[in-house]
Amino acid sequence: MGRYERDLEYADRVIAMDAKNADAHVQRGMALLALGRHAEALTALDRAAGIDPECLVTHRGR
Repeated sequence: MGRYERDLEYADRVIAMDAKNADAHVQRGMALLALGRHAEALTALDRAAGIDPECLVTHRGR
């Protein structure tokens, strides 16, 4: 298992414990982006932005 797969697994565990953890959704989105799973990454980043509209990472590149 590579780094981004581990990051994704970790983010999923955190989200399972706290679905409103914006940082975990950002981490999930970035891992998915690195894995080339762009549509899923956008969904994760949109969720993070919905939880924390002030999160700058979710607005980067838009």
